[in-house]
Amino acid sequence: MSLYRTKDGDRIDLIVLNHYGDLANLNDVISANKVLFGKPLNLEAGLDIYLPEFATKSDIPAKPKERGPLW
Repeated sequence: MSLYRTKDGDRIDLIVLNHYGDLANLNDVISANKVLFGKPLNLEAGLDIYLPEFATKSDIPAKPKERGPLW
């Protein structure tokens, strides 16, 4: 898990985008950081935002292909 300390005017969506490369985990990051509840879009400086590690597609084993009967 990473920790990010906000600077004045930071936005959680841009923090998530910069850290993970997309917004797929935005709701999970917000849920993990109760300090964000009720905050305006532009955050004040000094908030500690926890950025959990999430499984990536490459971490999930591929499902084997279904095969038909052998005989």
